[in-house]
Amino acid sequence: MKHHALEHAALLGRRPRRIPAAHALGAWVLCLAVGCGGASVQAEGRVGGDVQTFDFDQPLAEEELADEPRALESERARASFAQSEAAEARPGGAYALLGARRDLSLSPDVRGARCQCLGVVLGPPDTKGMVWRGPAPSVHPTRQTVIALSSEGVECPGNAGEQIASYRGYSVEGGDVIVTVEIARAGRPVTQGAILPVPDGAGQIYVRPRNAEVPFGRGLDGAPRCALGSPGATASPGASGSLEDR
Repeated sequence: MKHHALEHAALLGRRPRRIPAAHALGAWVLCLAVGCGGASVQAEGRVGGDVQTFDFDQPLAEEELADEPRALESERARASFAQSEAAEARPGGAYALLGARRDLSLSPDVRGARCQCLGVVLGPPDTKGMVWRGPAPSVHPTRQTVIALSSEGVECPGNAGEQIASYRGYSVEGGDVIVTVEIARAGRPVTQGAILPVPDGAGQIYVRPRNAEVPFGRGLDGAPRCALGSPGATASPGASGSLEDR
């Protein structure tokens, strides 16, 4: 493409023009601020006629997991969970974004430990124990599910510092969906829920701690991760890879 541009410039009798890096950066920042091509991404965004749902969680390479600090909200979203048939869409073709939901919490009435030091509920948005601030979102009936989790009020002998669990993100590994839990950090809101893709085939949804220092999310038997089963659909959860949102 660069070669073609040089040929075109030569035909016009002009030297190719270079855009200063500062100008390019400014254009990129402006694009983020106002939205590029009329498709700005927001945490509560929806899409219509093409019948797609978008990932809210931000792709994150494994080596980046140790980076601190990170932005609270993703500035990008990607369409790795495209619907295959428009006929499956609800009227208007709009479903909730995959990823973190800060308008969801887990009711104190259902905070028995399902994983080590962690109460967990998995299912559709109207599952008992899920408490929404405002209307519950619309999710795809066979391709999306909702998780709510909390460490508050859950007995945890290894949590001497009274730390609080917070959802960090999910990843798709093979046919499984893995939810990562971290220790809530000062000055940042605690996230207790997310919308997840349904695992493929015989895949399951698991919870695991972010690292060895996190007391939440192991199996009750001490396994490295806590198995939650699957909502039961046989649909592709999207492309493999890490999908952390903070």
